[in-house]
Amino acid sequence: MNTDFIKGVIVPIITVIDEEEKINEAAMRAQVDYVINGGLHGILAFGSNGEFYQIEEEEMERGFKIMVDQAAGRVPVYFGIGAINTKKCVRLAKMAVANGAAGISILQPMFLKPNFNELFLHFKTIAEAVPEIPVLLYNNPGRVGYTLSADLVEKLAHEVKNIVGMKDTSGDITQTEEFIRRNADVGFKVFGGKDTLLYASLCIGAVGGVCTAGNFMPELIVDIYNKYVAGDIKGSLAAQYKLNPVRLAMDGASFPVAAKDMAIMRGQAAGKPYLPNLPTPEGASYDKMKKEMEKSRPGTLPQYLFLFRDHTLIGYLFLIAEKEGFCRAFPWWAVHNADELPRNTALSFLAHGIQLSLDCGCPTLANRLQAQLEDQKKGIGRRPEEACR
Repeated sequence: MNTDFIKGVIVPIITVIDEEEKINEAAMRAQVDYVINGGLHGILAFGSNGEFYQIEEEEMERGFKIMVDQAAGRVPVYFGIGAINTKKCVRLAKMAVANGAAGISILQPMFLKPNFNELFLHFKTIAEAVPEIPVLLYNNPGRVGYTLSADLVEKLAHEVKNIVGMKDTSGDITQTEEFIRRNADVGFKVFGGKDTLLYASLCIGAVGGVCTAGNFMPELIVDIYNKYVAGDIKGSLAAQYKLNPVRLAMDGASFPVAAKDMAIMRGQAAGKPYLPNLPTPEGASYDKMKKEMEKSRPGTLPQYLFLFRDHTLIGYLFLIAEKEGFCRAFPWWAVHNADELPRNTALSFLAHGIQLSLDCGCPTLANRLQAQLEDQKKGIGRRPEEACR
């Protein structure tokens, strides 16, 4: 089984939803493009930040198909499984394989507290149900209430052929190190699961990280990895220190709301979290996130790209925003022209702008963008100044 591709920075991608709590296809496709264009090496669908615990199986399958289709082979797309019941996990694993998953990640069962043998059988049963695909364990004691032991991971790594790696979100660097050391003989691949410890994880032999920050600062989190593998150790550590204040500022918000808050601050149409969670209200926590984001954002890389084949939308969005006083709601956007951009991607980005307009409380702008979207679908273009009338 080829596992060479299992490395780098993988993003536990946020699940973008509409007002009915259905996956917003256009905005989801735009989020996939955003993280790939940001340089990330893989996408994990329905991880903890993907709010897997909120999503029904049928909707999960629809969303996964969207992500795999939009990624179009540019990066591997992994499927996260966090169900408690073993048979349900097997069903999800088979569904993921049928829809093009490059690998699956399995979280230890939450709420329960299974013993060694029960956990071994749980992971083994799921992995052996999909023997053709790589399986990664996912250790998240902070959310589940207990950790996977080094003994258990060693037994799984050595006795179940397609369990080839794991994500460790324990934050315990010694435990991460033990997962690596005790399974190095079988090429077991360990990812760090804490954004703030990506550099440290790489130093002890991790192959990369599964990092939330990839949803809103992909170029910064991937810079830590790229510099490290290129031998620029000091540069990698400097990039880690640049990221950490942003990542730590998220701790004041409820989980997993902060990732979507940050993405919206960055100009993305991330939408709202599933209820009962709510967007972080204005106040100390929100202000701290925004402050640290603004301090750390790079000054040279465009943070958001609206790419269209013609000039119809070039300047259009900004003309409306300026006319109606919405400029402050759309920070860090860059507008470019791309003659070779496929039409469906252009429509996806325009739909993304509609959702972002609504998220920012700009319904008038959203309505005008909707009209522009309908025109684009019909092949009708309007000059920017005409659209503003």
